[in-house]
Amino acid sequence: MEEKKGEYKAIIDPLDYPETLETEMLKTGKNPDYRLFKGKARAVKDQEIESGEMPKARYTSGSDGFKEYPKYHEKNKDSHSYNSSMGSTKDRGNSHSSSSQSKDDAELSKNKRKIGKEEQTEVAGAFFENKVDDNTHHLNAAGAAIDVSRRRQKTRKIPMSVRKPVSQYLAFIKSPFKNRSPLLFFPYPSYVGEKKDEFDRVFYKPQEDLGPLTMRFKISENTNIYNAMVNASKAAGMYLVGEKQMLKKKRITQGLTDSDSSDEEEDPNQNNFNLLFSGSIKDDILKTLKEYQKINHFPKSFNLGRKDAMWRNYLQVAQKYPVEYDFCPKTYIFPEDEEEFEDDRNDPDYDPEEDLKLWIFKPSASSCGKGIKIVGRDDPIGKHKRGFVISEYIANPHLIEGRKYDLRVYVLVVSYDPLIIYLYDDGLARFATEKYTLDEDEFENRFVHLTNYSVQKNADGYTQNKNRSANNLRAGKWSLKTLQKVFEDHGKDYKSVKRRMKDLIIKMIIAVEPPIVDGIEESGMTTNLCYELYGFDIIIDSNLKPWILEVNISPSFSSSSPFDKTLKTKLICDILTIVGLKPANHEKYENEQKKKLRSKVLGHSSEEKKNCSKQIEDLSSGELDEEDFNLIMDYEEQIRRVQNFELIFPVKKNFKKYMKFFAEKRYKNQLLWSHIKNPLVDLESLYM
Repeated sequence: MEEKKGEYKAIIDPLDYPETLETEMLKTGKNPDYRLFKGKARAVKDQEIESGEMPKARYTSGSDGFKEYPKYHEKNKDSHSYNSSMGSTKDRGNSHSSSSQSKDDAELSKNKRKIGKEEQTEVAGAFFENKVDDNTHHLNAAGAAIDVSRRRQKTRKIPMSVRKPVSQYLAFIKSPFKNRSPLLFFPYPSYVGEKKDEFDRVFYKPQEDLGPLTMRFKISENTNIYNAMVNASKAAGMYLVGEKQMLKKKRITQGLTDSDSSDEEEDPNQNNFNLLFSGSIKDDILKTLKEYQKINHFPKSFNLGRKDAMWRNYLQVAQKYPVEYDFCPKTYIFPEDEEEFEDDRNDPDYDPEEDLKLWIFKPSASSCGKGIKIVGRDDPIGKHKRGFVISEYIANPHLIEGRKYDLRVYVLVVSYDPLIIYLYDDGLARFATEKYTLDEDEFENRFVHLTNYSVQKNADGYTQNKNRSANNLRAGKWSLKTLQKVFEDHGKDYKSVKRRMKDLIIKMIIAVEPPIVDGIEESGMTTNLCYELYGFDIIIDSNLKPWILEVNISPSFSSSSPFDKTLKTKLICDILTIVGLKPANHEKYENEQKKKLRSKVLGHSSEEKKNCSKQIEDLSSGELDEEDFNLIMDYEEQIRRVQNFELIFPVKKNFKKYMKFFAEKRYKNQLLWSHIKNPLVDLESLYM
């Protein structure tokens, strides 16, 4: 095939899809033909590389997440053209000669298996310290270096779902109890392919009947916009705050609109939302939240999401209860644990014939397999002295058909004070593509030892699940329901494994409860306005013992397959139905707050000062104030809205078992546990 000189194709950002589809839609107003943009080709966008240098990359950055500056060697600009890993297509207009292509493919295949056993670069060092240099380069599959960091800071993917219309009917679910407000019900969007079971208390109202009441959701600038969250919200009749501004920015980025054109004003209702999807949150955000608003994170949840912080909180309880807290691999935080790590690694009594010990090197605040490598007894750690942890490697994982796998388990916490935890009834089993081995020559092979989808999708033999049930046993990602069936077909007790997983999930969340409750109190919130979904990454060893590897406080809602799309959309709908969103008259609420403020200033407030230091002993009286009554009724209503989740804590049979692990006795926990044991409210008299 004839080469076309001076033309280059590159992956601009492995996390970002091209805007080709959306551009066509914006220009024509019609849905484009998706068949023209199948598979990975959708992740490719044309980009001319100004430099003629050919990087000599040891491995592909961006595809597996590990960032490293390439080492360049000079190549004649006019004698080579390079293609992306997506392969050649006629319309791209460039190709390799067959001999050059095969040589490049062989080198790429070799390079993709590397994780960088040699010295670490300065860029990686900055990354481990949770700082990425502004001039970070990514490598495409052909090895071309592209500066994407500034672009990523300025723009984010605006998916096509943002343009979708909002449902003109809202579904509400009535409380089974008297004098309680209805809450928004989240039906599944039509593409899910199944109808969500509706309670007999669900009723529908057209948008025009709501009058001044509105239901709105907002996606903050510091988080990704996922189709699943937008589709779930719009299908429930919620309007997206700032939608016009998002689409305008998109058109400007695509060159379809002049950045100086009119109607650039911000949405006047920027803060009039019922639901906020956000990244990390700060106290100033929490202090401005209104009583009817909900946000998807708790303050200080990094205590669970950062590997170093999670280990510190875990260890604090494990030192007191070492027998019960034995479900996390021993972890060393650098630099503080460096000496201990070296002493353990150089144990003179160590016998590799009896017990091969390996460790795994991880950045403290990363995900998607970034910067991970296997460390042996004699392997150098490198020059990095902070920003990473080293954990004992589970070298005896349970295998299915010779492949290693781990689990992504979804856990919902709707309150930390009192603590209420739910477990989703499905999730993901993520498989390595190549068969597991402890051969030292394969320690650097990411397709053997890492199970992250962001890594495995680049393997030559990776197979995608093409159906909603994810029951293709050759695929790299299964549903947990499929895994359970395989366990049972092979005589393995999956139910016992699941019971142990519930146990370690509850214990881990109890371990991080103290700092998160402190964060809630410091924020000044008087009522709970937060909820949080966690992605627990759990591995099962050859003895069928589950271990927590890490916890993601912002699990991805991106959809790489029909199963992903279905699972994650249903997950969001089920979460938001449990959380409970109230319709509100934003203007009326603001006016009432201003009146209250004026009354306080003038000293005319009739509100009595609440006693903020309730004592646990007060529960013995059996008398409940309004706050206590509402806490119990909110709980009773909530557990009657649950679908596809299981309440795992507190329940009548387990709160006594776990109460000893709490660092502090809290009034609201004791109140709820007392009610669960012996109802403090006569529910029968309150039923409608």
